[in-house]
This record gives sequence, structure tokens and C-alpha cells, in this order.
Amino acid sequence: MPQIYLVQNPTNFNQTQGRIFETSQIEIAYRVHYCLAGDEVATTLFGVVDDMRSGGIHLYIGRPLKIYPDGIGAPTYYANAYDAGATATEITAGRTPFMVRHYQGNLVPGSNRIWEVRVTLTLLCNGTLYDQLHSTVVTTTSTRASSAYRVGNEIKLLSDTSSEPELGDPTMQDVAGQCVTGSAKVGTYDPTNWRTASKSTMDIGGSPIDLHGQPITLKIEQINHMLSFVIRRPYLGDLPGFPIPTAYGSRTRSCLWQLWGEFAKWPLNKRNATAMFGYPAGSLVCTAVDLQEIDAEYMRCNVTLSWDEWDHCEQVPWTIMGAMPPTVEEGTGDRKIINADTVFWANPYQEAFDWTTDAFPDGAYSLFYEMINGDPS
Repeated sequence: MPQIYLVQNPTNFNQTQGRIFETSQIEIAYRVHYCLAGDEVATTLFGVVDDMRSGGIHLYIGRPLKIYPDGIGAPTYYANAYDAGATATEITAGRTPFMVRHYQGNLVPGSNRIWEVRVTLTLLCNGTLYDQLHSTVVTTTSTRASSAYRVGNEIKLLSDTSSEPELGDPTMQDVAGQCVTGSAKVGTYDPTNWRTASKSTMDIGGSPIDLHGQPITLKIEQINHMLSFVIRRPYLGDLPGFPIPTAYGSRTRSCLWQLWGEFAKWPLNKRNATAMFGYPAGSLVCTAVDLQEIDAEYMRCNVTLSWDEWDHCEQVPWTIMGAMPPTVEEGTGDRKIINADTVFWANPYQEAFDWTTDAFPDGAYSLFYEMINGDPS
């Protein structure tokens, strides 16, 4: 059995702590010395690594680097840290080991009995709980064109609970794959809350701006908040058996991967059921959930929430079989402008979502709130 030891010098060791949304990396080197006369020197890197495994070093691509002292006893991981894609509950459970990303090796120059094996370990992580989080918010603005019959501050928005029409409270249920019961919910609104069939509770108010029942085109303001955080793909753990594997093992599927990787559409095209990041309930719509690859194990998840000046609704005049109903006249001169009598909201987003801090990596939700924090109306 060869002697196996870490090379302790600056040229063979390097550690880099990654910036936001970048993996951290550790580079180490082992020397495998076939020093005894009876030792058969491995002729390939695979043979050398097999000898390392027999010597207590579990070196497998895509798995933690696990070390057994002298090949026996309790194993230890070479390095571990706080997983950037872990929830608060998972952080409390402990640190996560670095994973073997690749290795390479060669005979040491000048020797035909000593191999050097260089190993690269990676993990998207924080070294402490006080480092910068791998989360952020990017805010942009946009406009959309819409047909307008009414304008002004007196318009009654569906998210305004002080008047009718309104969205009302949605009926909610839990989402499959969530981390903690109640941390992710979806539901539906009752359309009779804003389609009341009565002018007094259905008309949106405001000042008329249409011309003889024909709308004018307005640009409606929007604010878009893209929430970015990290989730981890299903990953391999320790290889069962030592020193000879007894099975391939199974991959760990984190709850955030199930929620945002497998069921990513759950909040899509839905309104916030409760007040969120300073915005009233019903005033935000989730317009996109995108996943971007960071490395072989981690994904950047981008969830876009959009605020809209009209609560993402359209103004529609009340008609009878497509004909303009009785109208009202504006002005006192001899060239009066006729306006639509009753205007109501057409709401294309009649579903709701809700989440709590447990639907995101540890610390991400509070960061989102601090970076958004406010209803612009």
C-alpha cells in the first residue's frame, strides 16, 4: 500500500471564496508514494485513485471528498460551509461538504514512483452566516398600451379594499413540494366580487376620457422586480460502502428544488394573496420564473413580480348585446361629448399565490423586502 499525504506548499493549495452567484473553489494536491519495494506503481490515474480510495480517501466526481483516518474510524469531510441554496431549517442542521468537481494527476518529475493528484472542490456557499447572501433584486420599469375610458385618482382599483369593486379574499391551498407546510400556497378569486351586475358596485369611477364611447390609448406604468436566489439541483452524497462501493446511492432533492425547479410555474400569472414587500394584496402579478445554470449543481432562480398602474386590468364599457348603453353627456356647450355610462374592470389574473420566508434560501426574503419595500402608488 503506497503512502498518501497532502502536499503542504503554496503552489499546490489554493482556495477562492466566490462572489455573488459564483461557486467557491478549493484546489489541493495529494502525493501517492509507492515507496516500498513490493509496491506496484500504478500506470494510470485511475489506478492511482483506486489506491487512494483503498487508503481511506473517497475521491469520486460529483461527491463529497470523504476521508477515513488510516482507512478506519470515523470519516471526516475535507471541507464544508453553509450552502447558499439552503433554507433556514437546513442551515440549522449544519454545514454542507464541498464536492469533488474534477481531478488530474501525473508522475512527479524526476521520480517514477511518486504520483501527484490534484483535486478541485467546489460549493456555492458562504463561509460564515455573516457573508453577503447569494440573492438580489433587480428593478426595472416598463409601460403597456391600454384602452382608457376613465382616468384620475378617483378610479377604484381592485386591490383597494376600502371600496367596491374589489378582488376579495381568494380561496387558497398548499403547493406540492413546499419546504414547510403553509410556506407556498395558490388559490382563486371569486369574479362576482368585481362583476356585481350593479353599477353602484361595479363601476370603476374616475373622470371620463372617452370620445363618444370610443376609448383613447394610454400608456400604463409598470414596475418589475426580479427576485434572484440560488437553488441546488438533485445531488449525490456519500458513496455507500467502504472501501468497495456497495451501491450507487441516491440523489438528494432539496425542497427548494422541488418547489422552484420541478414546480416552477406554481406562482406564474397569479396575484399576491397577501400584502407583500410593501405592496397591497392583489397588486403584484408573478410574470416569470426563469432558471439559469451556474454550474453542474446550482441554478439561479429569477422570479419576476410586476406592479401595474391599473392592477393589471383593462377598462371595459358596459354594453347591451354589443351596443352602447345609455350614455352621459359631458360639458354644457352646444358640442357636448358623449361618454360611456358604466365602465368596469376586465381582470385577466383571477388566481392568487402566497409564500413565506421558508419558500426561499435562508435570509433571502428579508433582503428582498429591504430592496423593494414600498407601494409606488
